[in-house]
Amino acid sequence: MRKLVLRGMVVILLCGVIGVLSGALWYRKHVVQEPGEHLSRAAIESVIAQESPVLYADGRTRIGVFFSREHRDHVPFAEIPEAWIQAITATEDKRFWDHVGIDVFGIARAMVSNVLKKSSPCPYRSIH
Repeated sequence: MRKLVLRGMVVILLCGVIGVLSGALWYRKHVVQEPGEHLSRAAIESVIAQESPVLYADGRTRIGVFFSREHRDHVPFAEIPEAWIQAITATEDKRFWDHVGIDVFGIARAMVSNVLKKSSPCPYRSIH
C-alpha cells in the first residue's frame, strides 16, 4: 500500500512538472516571442488614442467620458527618463528586470504569508 501511494505521488509530481514546463513554454512562445498583431505598435496606439465612455446601467446612455480632454501619445522606451523608469519599477518588485512577468518567488512568498496569517478582515486572504 505504501509503495502504491509513493508511486501515485511521483506520478502527480511528474504531471505537475510537465504541466508547469508546458505552460512556461507556451507563455514564452505566444506571449514573449510572438505576441500577435493585437500587440503591434499600431494596435496599441489606436487603443491609447480612444476615449473611454462611462455608461449608465442600461449600457447605452452616456454619463461622461474619461480622457475627453486628454489624449495620450506613445513614447518610445529610449525617450523615457531613467529616473522615471527607476521610480516605476521601484513600486513593482526587486526582481522586476530578472523575470518575464511572473515572479514565482514573489507568488510563493505571498502564498506562505497568506497561509501563516491567523486572521483577516476579508474572506479573501490576499486582500488586506
